[in-house]
Amino acid sequence: MLRRRESLSVIGASVASASLALSCRQGGRVETRENRVVAPNPCGEAFADPPWKRLSSAKGDLPVPSTSDQQTGSMVGDIDGDGCLDFVITNRRKGDAAIWMQNTAQGRKQHIIDPGPLNIEAGGVLFDIDGDGRLDLVAGGDNSSNEVWWWENPHPDYDRPWKRHTIKQSDKTQHHDLMIGDVLGPGRPQLVFWNQGASALLLAPIPENPRTRPSPWDIQMIYHRAGTGHSSAGRDARFRLFRARIRRGILAALDIRPRR
Repeated sequence: MLRRRESLSVIGASVASASLALSCRQGGRVETRENRVVAPNPCGEAFADPPWKRLSSAKGDLPVPSTSDQQTGSMVGDIDGDGCLDFVITNRRKGDAAIWMQNTAQGRKQHIIDPGPLNIEAGGVLFDIDGDGRLDLVAGGDNSSNEVWWWENPHPDYDRPWKRHTIKQSDKTQHHDLMIGDVLGPGRPQLVFWNQGASALLLAPIPENPRTRPSPWDIQMIYHRAGTGHSSAGRDARFRLFRARIRRGILAALDIRPRR
C-alpha cells in the first residue's frame, strides 16, 4: 500500500487483458492501450512493452533472499523514496522474518527489516503509518500467533533492522488480507484485516502518534462470518455496505488517478 499523492500509480489491472501498469512517482504516466503498456518513467524499461522479462535469484539476477523456505508475502513500493520500485519479502518459521530488495543502479541490494524469528502470515501492506513520508510495513502473525505488527522505516539508515511496533496482541490467531484506507471517512486511514481464527473482519484506526502510542491499537470487530453463531441478517447487510466502502477507501488511499 502506498502513501497519498506521491504514490505508485496503479492504473490498469484487467483479468481479461491480464495487464497491470505501474510507474514510478516522479513524472510517471501510465496508459493501457490494447494490451500494450506505455510507461515512461525514470526507472528505465522495467515496465515497457510485454512480454515481461523474468528475473530469478536462481540465475543470479537477484540476491538469494536470506529467508526461510516458507516465504509468505511480497509487497512492492518505493521504500527509499528515490522514485523507483523496491519490494519486500516476508516469511515464517526460520531465517530473517522480513527483508527488502532495494532497486539500485547496480541491481538489487538486500536489506534486513526484521531478523526474526517471527511467523508472518500470507500478505502484508506498505503504507506511511507514521506520516513521515516514507513507506512502513504492516503484517500479521500466522496460525501460531495472535499478533499484528508494523515496522518503522528507518530512512536513511538502512543498514539496521526496522523498529517493530505491535498493533494487536490478543484473542485469536492468523491474520491476512490487510488493507489500509479512509474507510470510515474521518480523514485519517484505518487498517482492515481478516482474523481467521476469529472468523472476523477487524478494523483498527491508525493512531495520531503511532511511534509513541502504547501498544496495542484500538481494534473493533466489524463483521463476524455467518455460521459461527455471532452473525445476523442485519450485520450481513452492514458488511455488504462496508465492503463497498472499503473499496472506495482503498482507491482513495492509493490515489489511483492518471498523472497529468
